[in-house]
Amino acid sequence: MALSVVPVLALAAIAAALCLCPIKLAFCAERRGFGADILIVSTLFGFLSPKLRMRVEYRAGEGAVLVFRGYEKRLGANKKAGAKKRRARLMKRAAFSAAFRRVRVKELRFQAAFGVETDAALTAFICGAAQVAVSSAFDVLRITAEKVFTRSKKCISVEPRFSENALEAEFAVSLSFVPAVVAAGVARSLIAKAIHLKQKEKNNASHRKHHRNLPRAYKAAY
Repeated sequence: MALSVVPVLALAAIAAALCLCPIKLAFCAERRGFGADILIVSTLFGFLSPKLRMRVEYRAGEGAVLVFRGYEKRLGANKKAGAKKRRARLMKRAAFSAAFRRVRVKELRFQAAFGVETDAALTAFICGAAQVAVSSAFDVLRITAEKVFTRSKKCISVEPRFSENALEAEFAVSLSFVPAVVAAGVARSLIAKAIHLKQKEKNNASHRKHHRNLPRAYKAAY
């Protein structure tokens, strides 16, 4: 009996360690053709680094499509959703927002290369404008989401290539979070959102019932 308890306790200890140990995620997107290859590398306990690869590509008539191990999913499809689907979408949005507020961005890296062989002035102008635009966008994000971007580092480089036609881009971001903290925040947010939606549906039902009874009240009065 004692022997059977040992594996359970070991698994519980590992699960607790995973929940309380900070986890780092590094996202790297590189443009290739009419899409981008995405590499996600996670760091567990400081030395385990499982990797996940996927691809987002653009197709005529379909738009953006996510490709992962033979599975394809169309992104951004405009579907008419019923009440249940709208509720599920709102709950997912609340969960994502709560999780995002508890994630810390450690490093952001953007590297690109652009060149027009026959126009050095245009190459210099595009590279300078891109450098300023990306750096300004990061500064705006740091101001609007100060807690998320606390102590984050940025590395932005746009390389001009005057001797060839080139268009290359690579984006990488490193995140850090504690699963237990994120899970607790998401749970609180979902409970609060569920209560809010339930109260809103109750108020809407009462409002509709009131308007249905208005004609009867007018008929009784006149």
